[in-house]
Amino acid sequence: MMTVDGSAGTVQFGLFDVELEEVREQLRVREEAILRERQARFEANKAKLLADTGAWKGGEFSERIDALLDRLVQSGAAARGMHDAILGGINAAAKGGRLDERHVAFVEEKARVEVARVGTLTEVTPTKWEKQSAADLLAVDPSCTQLPEAIQHAALARLNELGPGLAQLGFKSELEVDTSSPRVAQELAGGIREVHTSLMLLAVNRYRDAKGYKQAKAERLDNIERFASQVLGIDTKAHPGVKLDLPLTSSGMRQKPTRNEAKTVELHESAGDASTARQAEVSGIYVGKITSLSANHLEQKVGRDPRDVVVHDRAALSGDDVAVGHVVTISYEMGMGRISNKELAVDQRGPAR
Repeated sequence: MMTVDGSAGTVQFGLFDVELEEVREQLRVREEAILRERQARFEANKAKLLADTGAWKGGEFSERIDALLDRLVQSGAAARGMHDAILGGINAAAKGGRLDERHVAFVEEKARVEVARVGTLTEVTPTKWEKQSAADLLAVDPSCTQLPEAIQHAALARLNELGPGLAQLGFKSELEVDTSSPRVAQELAGGIREVHTSLMLLAVNRYRDAKGYKQAKAERLDNIERFASQVLGIDTKAHPGVKLDLPLTSSGMRQKPTRNEAKTVELHESAGDASTARQAEVSGIYVGKITSLSANHLEQKVGRDPRDVVVHDRAALSGDDVAVGHVVTISYEMGMGRISNKELAVDQRGPAR
């Protein structure tokens, strides 16, 4: 708290203000020390890094590598860490004979995203926004295409309104944007995520309501309808309904099969079909062993029933790395999942002695 000394006519700082200024000064000194240490480390390694560039300088990828490194340099100190990491990786790959088109294309994308994250608009390389279609909604989540076409069209119009702005900032999709990205990019990416979330929540909750699940609540569905109407710019209640062939369940439990479906399961079991895979829901927690991995999906055995397998879309996941055989926890909120893999730390430490 500040007070004014009338006799002296000077401003007096209270104890809190003095302590706050001291903390700010400590943080400033610490930041300066970190920057000096980083610069010293770079200078110490600079000669070696530059010497190692001889492994790729003048080769078929030389111009592309120089261009991406120059973009990072122009973005200033904030991009220095990525610059050094990419240069070291390229040098190592070139010396080991592993530098190829795939490697160069990968680091070009890394550099582009980093410049978009820390650079100014004059340094950013705009990308092209591919106009979204129903196939893109399906790729996000099958439930998105189970709603009436009018709702899907409204969602696509909103996505194609937000997307070009994100592309101008150097991002190809909302998945490249995080909390360290420019605020305007975060806002655009947040708008895109809201569109996808509104579709998934609306489809899942309409489905539960139509199926008569005990967990279905009219008040919750009404709130989701209002949220979706606001996000999509359309009165969703004017377009009721949802397809009822979704592989969705209530509260993460498998739907009890009908009598005919039960007979089909028995036939599959007798034929050696050991599992019944289902899609992960937009919210909930799944704990179990990873049984299969691909570029786009991972399968996880959950529960005691050996047939109970959940399929996760890897595009919607973040967090720890996984491998087949690891027991992990995957937590979903608003359609986005996070992986917690305690076995990863164990693998890195090695077996206990």
